[in-house]
Amino acid sequence: VAGVQTCALPIPASAAELSTSDVLSPSQVRCFMDCQIRWWFKYGLKVPDTPTGNMALGRAVHSALCENFAQKVDTREDLPTPGVTALFREAWANEREQTEFRDEESPQELAATGEALVTKYMDYVAPTIDPAVVELKVDGQIGGVRVRGWIDLLDVEGRVIDIKTAKARPSSVE
Repeated sequence: VAGVQTCALPIPASAAELSTSDVLSPSQVRCFMDCQIRWWFKYGLKVPDTPTGNMALGRAVHSALCENFAQKVDTREDLPTPGVTALFREAWANEREQTEFRDEESPQELAATGEALVTKYMDYVAPTIDPAVVELKVDGQIGGVRVRGWIDLLDVEGRVIDIKTAKARPSSVE
């Protein structure tokens, strides 16, 4: 048919054709619970999500704070807050280049929000954390299903600390 374009995506006939080496992550579970078709495109067909402003904000804040904690493992001291804010600005500039902002997302407002989040975190939360490990890869099995994920911070008391910038408060785990 003239004027019709087709897209040749490698579509597995069933979920059974997904690689048996694939493992389940918390992000995959969250994606599946939110929207099964989005999960299929992202993990079954390997079509990545287009990064949004909020995703970029989260990655930039995470990058700056984890850099602080990575050095704190060795020095036992936080970096100065202006230094961590500068790390955020650098990470934000990198993220901004590869981000597709939605109509309601203002890059300038997100940058200001990120700077405020980093500053508040560094002033009030970071001094209370004594990190033992930063960005720890974990894997194992749950009910015979291979799982893997990342722990943002593990403190010297064995507490798992997750850095999030979501608007909604995450549920807790006892």
